[in-house]
Amino acid sequence: MWDVFLSYSRGDVDRVRPLARALRDGGLSVFTDETGVASFAGISDTIRRELARSTALLAYYSAGYPEREACQWELTTAYLAGLGEGDPRRRVMVVNPEPGTGHIHPVELRDARHASADDLDTLVTVVRDHVGRLEGPMPVREYGAVRRTRGTPQPFPEFLGRLPELWQVHSALHAHSAPLVTGRAAAHAVQIRGMAGIGKTRLAQEYALRFEAAYPGGVYWLSGESYGDYEERYETYAGYASGAEARRGPTAGEPFLWIVDGIPGGRLSTRELARLAAPRPGGHTLFTLRSRAHDGLGTPVDLGPLDTAHARVLVGDDVLAQAVGGHPGASDLLGRAVRAGHAPGSLYDRLHGPGTSPLDTLAHGQGDDTAASMTASLVRDVDTPDAADVLRCAAALHPCR
Repeated sequence: MWDVFLSYSRGDVDRVRPLARALRDGGLSVFTDETGVASFAGISDTIRRELARSTALLAYYSAGYPEREACQWELTTAYLAGLGEGDPRRRVMVVNPEPGTGHIHPVELRDARHASADDLDTLVTVVRDHVGRLEGPMPVREYGAVRRTRGTPQPFPEFLGRLPELWQVHSALHAHSAPLVTGRAAAHAVQIRGMAGIGKTRLAQEYALRFEAAYPGGVYWLSGESYGDYEERYETYAGYASGAEARRGPTAGEPFLWIVDGIPGGRLSTRELARLAAPRPGGHTLFTLRSRAHDGLGTPVDLGPLDTAHARVLVGDDVLAQAVGGHPGASDLLGRAVRAGHAPGSLYDRLHGPGTSPLDTLAHGQGDDTAASMTASLVRDVDTPDAADVLRCAAALHPCR
């Protein structure tokens, strides 16, 4: 069993070695991963096992720390272990070598006191005292062992490159937990914004899966084809929370997550959208929207394309990854086609040739709503008089008409 699991970015290895040596000289047993977790492999069995044998995690939270996927996996695991015991900071300690704290996520860790690596003697004393107050190793949750609640769809099988955004969502939802840092004393809604197919729903689903332990009151997922569908689900879920089983729901005073997914926000007013927010105190509301017209609705988390490395993993081909500019939805469809045996060169030629886009063909050829959601949502968006006028103008001005 380890007293400390030392988590750090590989770029900080030279700065971390004196820290690890000082901890060991101070009588603490320290686990350090000298080999690292393979890129995009998530958290390895070895790391999960050693975390489960460690009393606490000590994060060397440099500016590069949140950019390392392995670091974020380790931090999330320890954070949720403490959260399950009532305090997310219980199993996590932070060494901050930077002058500020803005790079630290989640916000609860930003609000905590951070030990300094400049005074190793004091740091060792602080770590030893903290570990001495803990009993047993951290209770590591099995990833994916989520308690399904109302309306929550199954998560997507692929999730790459959005770990920093997961922490941004969580910090924004819990900004009121650190009022001295954030200036907020009450919970605010959060909106994940971005174009169709950029991964808003996927990020919301992954957040609900990984952070379900933060919401003992449950996870409620509202979706539909029309505003009426959302209103109907709202009444159903709010009624459930107030009904015979309310003692296990939001009215018991337990925090709950309320996700409103996929509304075409440009067609609704901010007031109409706000009426779909969590119906009870203790609710944390998360919207997914394409529109940027609702700044007053809550804290925005804007999604852009995937970085080149993650897009390459999703597609399986460098040229195709560059051709779609890191767009997650397009990358996912092309990646499925490559894995099914389609030649990347042929797909690339079809992307840039005349005729029907291969993305449309691939999406509808999957035979499921998830695969077709990107192109289907784009088609629905142009089914308005204004959109039709735009298409007519584009056709008239096109040089090849």
